Amino acid sequence: MKIIAGLGNPGKQYKKNRHNLGFMAVDLLAEKHEATWQDQPRFNAQLAEININNAKVLLVKPKTFMNKSGQAVVKVANYYKVYPNDTWLIFDDVDLDLADIRIRKEGSAGGHQGMASVIEHLGTEKISRIRIGVGDNRKTGMTSEDYVLKNFSQAEKKEIDKALADLVQRIAEILQ
Repeated sequence: MKIIAGLGNPGKQYKKNRHNLGFMAVDLLAEKHEATWQDQPRFNAQLAEININNAKVLLVKPKTFMNKSGQAVVKVANYYKVYPNDTWLIFDDVDLDLADIRIRKEGSAGGHQGMASVIEHLGTEKISRIRIGVGDNRKTGMTSEDYVLKNFSQAEKKEIDKALADLVQRIAEILQ
């Protein structure tokens, strides 16, 4: 079994924010596999189950808000006995150009508070991650915190939608 956790913030007001790219990605994966999200209060998350490469994959959307994502991810991982190296995170990155995708098997949080929370709670940096670029906030004069809580423009949304569709098509090869 594997976990793919999309990081984001729960709530309607955050749904289209740059910071919710992780949620957008796992929503698209669930849709592709015709999976239904279930509220799981004991994990403080929503879960959907899919099958990739003949293996069960739990999609996770923490309801703990971005900076406390690790609280939900560790509960799911512990309950289902999923090791950190079988846990994947998908999240936004202000250090990548818009719609760029970077995949790493391990490493530091790189300043991302959601990733830092998961590293802290799982007790390791050996967690695979898929980072999706939201563009550089320094070009806008906004703080990172304000920038990631901003919605995409229509033109940006088209680029992001294309990147997410590509990611969902490639996820089986990525998880190998």
